[in-house]
Amino acid sequence: MFRLGAKTESDVLKAEVQQGDFRALFISEQENLIATKRSLNTIMGRSPIHDFEIEIVSMDKSNIPDLETANKLLLVQNREYQALKKTYQSQGISISIAREALYLPFPAIITTQRVIIGRTMRL
Repeated sequence: MFRLGAKTESDVLKAEVQQGDFRALFISEQENLIATKRSLNTIMGRSPIHDFEIEIVSMDKSNIPDLETANKLLLVQNREYQALKKTYQSQGISISIAREALYLPFPAIITTQRVIIGRTMRL
């Protein structure tokens, strides 16, 4: 390229040096990948030489909802929370029934009072 005049010789040499650096980095990352796979296999209780494919995940698009939506989804999908919510509602109904029972008139219970020598006596 530099003989054609499009680039200087120093630019071509710098590019070759960068190419060598990137090849070394690529080899290093491949070795790091192999070591990481071995570590993962060991953690998962498999043979360290067990090979598996790694799926490349795009980090550009995220399907993570905002905090408020995530909180609502969490509460809707959490079975323990839903069970506690139902228990809380049934306890509220039980309390309101008990309160109403305190104020209901009981016609079968009629109290009268007689005063006998300074004492009050119920019949």
